[in-house]
Amino acid sequence: MSPLLKERLISTGIQLAIIAGLWFAVGLVWQLVAVLAGAAVIPLLFPYRYERLVSGVALLGVAAFFYFWGGWVNVAVLLAVIGVVMIGFGAWRLKSPSEARE
Repeated sequence: MSPLLKERLISTGIQLAIIAGLWFAVGLVWQLVAVLAGAAVIPLLFPYRYERLVSGVALLGVAAFFYFWGGWVNVAVLLAVIGVVMIGFGAWRLKSPSEARE
């Protein structure tokens, strides 16, 4: 297993552990847990070079969930802005030849 893949798996595992902890401690609804877990796991399915781009798109999906399902407009706008910034950084990574690690 490459060090990069190991790092990505550990990072995703930590994210899922935090989501599970919040689920049990705070009592999050299962729909929110599923959306957050999907946003954490989906970028892992893509090569490292596309990870930020996919994470940004996943964050836009989470923002849409908060907006349409929860009605939390402020949280949705904040997540959407962060998602757009991540998409920008992801596009920059695709453009930069020095970031082509895979």
